Amino acid sequence: MATKPFLSQIAVPVGTTTGDVYYPQTSLLMHFNGTNGSTTMTDNSKNNITVTATNGAAISTAQSKFGGTSLLLDGTNDYLSIADTESLRLGSVAYTIEAWIYLNSLPSNGVAWSIFQQNQHIGGGNFLEFVVWNNSGTYYLEANLYNSSVYKYTVNKTVTNLLNVWHHVALIWTGTTAYVSFDGVLSAGVSYSGNDAPSTPTSYIGLYYASTSYYFNGYIDELRITKGIARYTSNFTPSTTQFLDSTGDANSNVVVNSTATGFAIGTGGINGAQLAKAWVNFDGIGTVSIRDSYSVSSITDLGTGTYDVNFSSTFSTIPTVVASTSNTTVNTNYGVNVNSHTTSKVQIFCTENGVTTDKGVVSVIVFRN
Repeated sequence: MATKPFLSQIAVPVGTTTGDVYYPQTSLLMHFNGTNGSTTMTDNSKNNITVTATNGAAISTAQSKFGGTSLLLDGTNDYLSIADTESLRLGSVAYTIEAWIYLNSLPSNGVAWSIFQQNQHIGGGNFLEFVVWNNSGTYYLEANLYNSSVYKYTVNKTVTNLLNVWHHVALIWTGTTAYVSFDGVLSAGVSYSGNDAPSTPTSYIGLYYASTSYYFNGYIDELRITKGIARYTSNFTPSTTQFLDSTGDANSNVVVNSTATGFAIGTGGINGAQLAKAWVNFDGIGTVSIRDSYSVSSITDLGTGTYDVNFSSTFSTIPTVVASTSNTTVNTNYGVNVNSHTTSKVQIFCTENGVTTDKGVVSVIVFRN
């Protein structure tokens, strides 16, 4: 029979496979890998989103930051488009949009070249745009969020040395503050509050879609959108390798090995059904406030004791939910019930002695393979 180890004999395992801890929140991941001239655009996020190449936008071996290929856009009419999908509905949650860009020429005065854009100007529609533009000979990396005929934020940074050089660019929204970053150096932050990102957006890469359309002239590599996470809130060193396609084994199950002599990293990884994929602890009395959470973007107060728990990213299938609340009165029957749940949220209601009531401490845990 195997002998159980003493605590002094137990080694803490370290993951051997490098990964991105935020890969589960990555909504879109474009390496732009493939054969020269290919118009097949592969999304390497878990969502496997369909990305459509238009007017000759194609993979090219002429330039790349990583992997030997990148997306070539000729500045004439090439672009990529993505139909509305839940994972790219950014809303008011934090997000990070980033890429490597290489310009073959510079936009003329008053012209903006879009790295990423959602929706359109036409008809006063809401839009989110991340662009390089020329303002009387000064070049800016800029992001704008426009809703209901008002610019909710405009954040920019003066940039130089744009031609024939790879640069890392990023738009970061923390939920309260927007930044742009050029080669890891952040702009000043611009603050606003609200839920104003386009609600059902069509997304474009390389197309500035307005009353006049403009087209990016150059190469784009390693475009990544992370929903629910502001990856950079201070100056940083951009990645020196291609973005990673998994979490590695950093979040894998830790299990007692078969001989009970120590621990090993299990094969279940982050997909183990016994692992929580989201959780939240919040105060449901008065103005709802979240004490702490993981993969939960917000709580919506629907009335006495009833709340929507909104996930930061959508699950592939409806999850399993466990909810509880504290009891402040002795010999009182109380509980939390799941009213309904979808892949994007769960609705719960709290009761005490059979009556729906607000509760001061509510906890929800979400499980999903």
